[in-house]
Amino acid sequence: MKLNIQEVQSSRKDFNADERSITHYISTKNVDSYKEILTPEGFDDTKFKAVLWQHSTGYNWLEDTTPPPSELIIGKNAWFQTDTMGVIAKTIFANTPLGNDVMAFNRDGLLNSWSVGWLPKGDKEYNEETGVTTFKEWYCFEYSSVIFPANNEAVNLENYNIMVKEAISPNFKTLVKSHVDYFNIKSELSTYKSDLDEIKQLLKDVKGTNSENIENRIKEIENKLSKPVLGTVANTKHRITRDSVVKMFGGAVRELTGRK
Repeated sequence: MKLNIQEVQSSRKDFNADERSITHYISTKNVDSYKEILTPEGFDDTKFKAVLWQHSTGYNWLEDTTPPPSELIIGKNAWFQTDTMGVIAKTIFANTPLGNDVMAFNRDGLLNSWSVGWLPKGDKEYNEETGVTTFKEWYCFEYSSVIFPANNEAVNLENYNIMVKEAISPNFKTLVKSHVDYFNIKSELSTYKSDLDEIKQLLKDVKGTNSENIENRIKEIENKLSKPVLGTVANTKHRITRDSVVKMFGGAVRELTGRK
């Protein structure tokens, strides 16, 4: 069974050190990235199962392994409440390396995002003007502390690097490191795309000509693409070079120049 997810940055986070607990929103009535709204009054926890890390399902398909519960479950739920803004939960963290990492980084404000795994229960309304679907009733199967904030463009890589350095759990450390690599690669590829867009525009401007100045400018831009990008995905290193990037856009360049 594949669950839907809704992610929020919790504006409320009350931490109790003695209880090892945190009180926080797990869902709000705001429109999420899937253009969906989960109404607080429609929340149903009768099928609720666990508090997880990153919606872990118990099977690592990349490594064909099943992690122990201590690498999946970060704690237990004490209670749920709803208000006009959304659904509030009280989480008591497990005394495990992963549970301690998630607790500490939530306490210190380095992690702020929570996400629910849910499925529709009853009626829904679709607004054709806005494209937003409102679910009036829904089941919450689990909720998770997650790395990605609601606005992925506002990622603070310094916070991620702190967590990589201070994390105790290998599971936590590896996953956060992969996210740092992801954002670094994304930044590099954004630069590549900007340069290639400039090349394509120049080719449009001088299609059918052999301007020496234009050719020199194109070579100058191509030289920017010589620096490789190194990313780690599932412990496998992939190198993205100028040649591979140029190949990705080769079709567009050939179409503009008429060359084969």
